[in-house]
Amino acid sequence: MRLFNCRLWALFPTLAVLLAQTAPPTPRIQFVEVEPGVRLEVVDWGGKGRPVVLLAGLTETAHTYDDFAPKLTDAYHVYGITRRGFGASDVRAEVHQFPPPPPAPPEELFSRLAAMEEASIGGA
Repeated sequence: MRLFNCRLWALFPTLAVLLAQTAPPTPRIQFVEVEPGVRLEVVDWGGKGRPVVLLAGLTETAHTYDDFAPKLTDAYHVYGITRRGFGASDVRAEVHQFPPPPPAPPEELFSRLAAMEEASIGGA
């Protein structure tokens, strides 16, 4: 029985190393002001290479990609943007009017993000 316990304890360091290797990195969260009083949440998973911007659909946030985005970081610098009015992104007070004012064009946001000269954009 003593031998079994020693072998069992010997497995824990190996398990800790495996868990550390497979744990996704913690993304950096920042906010980009697209107009006065309206900030959008931008999630930055880091990475190397050209920027890739992931856009969540419907009522989702950029954190929809928390498991998927780190898999792209070997080839791309991966960003996610949460649309206005969802998650931590702001919404203008006038949005509750009918008809709502038009949203800011995406180019306005991309011009405010660093290193966005060439970016690939994808969404769900």
